[in-house]
Amino acid sequence: MNKFITFCCMIALSACSNYLAEDEELKPVKPDGKEIPMSLQVRSSSEDAINYPIQTYIFDRSGKEVRHNEIPSSQQSLEVTLPAGEYVLATLAGVSTKEYQIPEKPNLTSTILTEGGKPCPTAIQYGRNTVNLQKEENIDIRIAYIVSCLDFKILEVPEDATSVEIGVSPTSRGFKMDGSFTNDNYICRTSCKHVGKEWTAGPIYVLPSSNGKTTLTLYVNRPAGKESLSYTYSSALKPAQPYCFSGKYKDGISLKGSFQVDGWQPGIDVNFDFTEPGKNMQPDEPSENGGGGNEPGGNDDPGNDNQPADHSSSVIYCNTLPQAGDFYQDFYVWKAENVSSTETRALILSKNQWFDILAVKGPGLINKYDGLGLSGWRVFTRDEAKEFNADLTQTITTLNEQLQQHNQEILFHEDKERYLCDDCKATFSVNGSNRITAAGSKQTYYMRGLKNVTFKTY
Repeated sequence: MNKFITFCCMIALSACSNYLAEDEELKPVKPDGKEIPMSLQVRSSSEDAINYPIQTYIFDRSGKEVRHNEIPSSQQSLEVTLPAGEYVLATLAGVSTKEYQIPEKPNLTSTILTEGGKPCPTAIQYGRNTVNLQKEENIDIRIAYIVSCLDFKILEVPEDATSVEIGVSPTSRGFKMDGSFTNDNYICRTSCKHVGKEWTAGPIYVLPSSNGKTTLTLYVNRPAGKESLSYTYSSALKPAQPYCFSGKYKDGISLKGSFQVDGWQPGIDVNFDFTEPGKNMQPDEPSENGGGGNEPGGNDDPGNDNQPADHSSSVIYCNTLPQAGDFYQDFYVWKAENVSSTETRALILSKNQWFDILAVKGPGLINKYDGLGLSGWRVFTRDEAKEFNADLTQTITTLNEQLQQHNQEILFHEDKERYLCDDCKATFSVNGSNRITAAGSKQTYYMRGLKNVTFKTY
């Protein structure tokens, strides 16, 4: 039995609720216009301990800060007096100005930042409540973790490895006072410690991103160069849900063990293989300085347009392995090769296509495509173009009907339309001809993407 890597990724987002005051023991607003007393008590939304001290912020309807106070321990609550009106209450635990960049006079949309590209120093907890203050109020605010908690244990690293790092992307560099994340697509990297036969890291804390995929990258420095291994989990991580990822690496690297924290939901086990390692290989992921995200190609700078096509395979977990001719989440499965009863290697067709584009613009556009939450889409090779064309000569009308049924754009073939292939250096049609021609510099073409994927059952 292969040794394996497991790490659990846990996310709990902010608790947000409207406070409804009880009628008993509430005093009516006095006609003299004096400020109204309000008492705040902070509680955990689960069995997790609260990381004192707690910072409390009170904002008015416009989002302007009207109070900032600190609750130093569980033995104390906060009592303030405010004019009648509507207020938003935000509470933060595990946050200080020594470790985070906090605006001196924040408003409700102000951002609290971590040091980009590194884990959060603490497990941040957050809670939010709203109150329409018309009577004396006693208010409970429930807080919950807004960070992901990651733990790593790496076994069987090659003996000549000099350092090992773990990268998780995309993550957020910060979050706003209203509880939302910045979603600036940072990659968070952390170094592992060499203890005996193991390389370990964690637990570490990161702010999640709402991006619909998570990329895990293992960096191993060896005398011959740096090796990086990446895996993309195609589903979005869910709030308050631990994830246990396990995998293997052909040189023997594996992550092993289970990581569970009290107060969280039961974990979901997801097995994966890292992609084939390559020396000095850079993973397909957001940059350490932010940006990137769903647009691996960066921008329309022609300097990005000549990158080689990515033929690496992303792993997709599903209940049933799709076969050639099937649709997976509305994406057409063109080719499928069953590796085992639990694994199929496939080529899927992009749902979207590009019209009337210059060949020189093709690579930059396809590099930005992120269908199924995956990067690494490309155009057909010459051989694939011929094979695809041959497969469709008798079924193009039927396939187009199926594409339309799955909300996809059809393949055009009746008016000499030509599609880019061979890294956008050549073109082909789907009208029954195997003729491949060089792409012109001024003529415009169509473009449809392909993606290598490996389907595995849970």
